[in-house]
Amino acid sequence: MNFRISLLPHQILYLNILVLGFLSFLGLNLFNPSILFEALLFVTFFIYLSTIQKDVLWIPIVSLTYVTLSLIYAVIIEKNHILDFFLIFKSFVYLVIISQFVGKNSLTPEYVRKIYLVVLGLFFLKYLFLVLQGTARQSIRVFDESNFELMMLSCLFLLDYRNRRELNYLEIMLLLITFFLSGSRSGLVIIVFLIGALFLKNLNKRNFFILLLFAPIGIGMIYFIFLTRSEGDTLESIDRYIFFMSFLKEVKDWTFFDFLVGSERITALSPETCGKLNYYEKLLSFRNDGTCYSVILHSFIIRVIFDHGLIGFSFLCLSVYHLVRKSGTDRFISFLILMILILNSLSVSAFNSVYAMLGVSLFLTSKNPEIIVKNDK
Repeated sequence: MNFRISLLPHQILYLNILVLGFLSFLGLNLFNPSILFEALLFVTFFIYLSTIQKDVLWIPIVSLTYVTLSLIYAVIIEKNHILDFFLIFKSFVYLVIISQFVGKNSLTPEYVRKIYLVVLGLFFLKYLFLVLQGTARQSIRVFDESNFELMMLSCLFLLDYRNRRELNYLEIMLLLITFFLSGSRSGLVIIVFLIGALFLKNLNKRNFFILLLFAPIGIGMIYFIFLTRSEGDTLESIDRYIFFMSFLKEVKDWTFFDFLVGSERITALSPETCGKLNYYEKLLSFRNDGTCYSVILHSFIIRVIFDHGLIGFSFLCLSVYHLVRKSGTDRFISFLILMILILNSLSVSAFNSVYAMLGVSLFLTSKNPEIIVKNDK
């Protein structure tokens, strides 16, 4: 193996996937995968710490300034719990870390292909095994909740496509089945959207007929998952509806300016909302006093609007898009990467998830074959 220090993070990632995947099959939860993957991001940050591209420097500067000033006010002055603070500001901390990765180009297309196929095969086999066992949907996972980990697989699929510019119909079928087996509504919407967009981008006579076949299958899968997940439930009993209505109640007195900048750093939800949602014990404040923050509302979009406003959400979206573009990825694929995060944020944590940031980081550290070819001419 050609060992270089710049390749170390990718080799650790590959090893993590293999070891954690094997332990997952054995039902051994010896480590918390999310913590290990977050540690990998920090290790990668320090390995690549030497230089940062000037045209992305504004992203970590703005993010770090915002986090630092907010930390002084919310934690030092207002005495809020520091872990509650970092949970709310995690996405901005991630931006500081991954901005360092742009232009490092240490990950080859061949290595991406290997990681992608291993992850796809691992997810398919584990999900199939669990479904055949009759496992509850919430427990169908390899590393973490399927809503989170499927973002990483979606990014790998898109990165492999960017490198090869080829749609493998067998792999696409396997992807669809894998996402369907997961039972994840957001995951299935994401992969159907990605596949549909790529077929439309590469539309020819053959792809047109395949798209005619794929469209009803993909939409049918989404309909089936939504139907089975909400079977017997009224609208008022669906969790995402409850979260959204709770959010509307919290912001009912907001002005237009409030929606732009969000609530005061950091603001707890009302006791009434916390009491209604207190069955999500793990999402209550680290102060253990019954207080809760926006994280209990699950959907990242309403969380980020409450905490950071539309300006904060726009900054996150613009930053991720800009970083991916500066890594040598075209506008179309960069837009699709952003859409993975936005679609996921309708349901869960998106920008706040280590699996999303791992997926984006793979783009930032990968060699783009198209750029290599141009440079060789």
